[in-house]
Amino acid sequence: MILMNGAKVPKEGKPDARTEPKDLQENLAIEEAKSGQGDTIMSGKLNDPKYNDYTKMKHPHDHEDGTKTEVHYMT
Repeated sequence: MILMNGAKVPKEGKPDARTEPKDLQENLAIEEAKSGQGDTIMSGKLNDPKYNDYTKMKHPHDHEDGTKTEVHYMT
C-alpha cells in the first residue's frame, strides 16, 4: 500500500499493491504512519522522476500476536 501525503494511491506496475487495508492490523499501521510515525528510507532523487520531490518512508507495527505489518509511503 502506498500513501502520498496521507492519501492512498495505487502503485503502478505492481499487481499486488493495494490502496485499502486488508484488516485491522494494517489499518492500525496506516493510522500510525499518518500521525507522523515512520522512518525515512530514501529522500532526494528517487529512481522515478515523478517522485523526486517526495521522501520514501516506512512504518513497522509489531502486533501483540507476534506478527508485524510494515507500511511504505511517500511524504
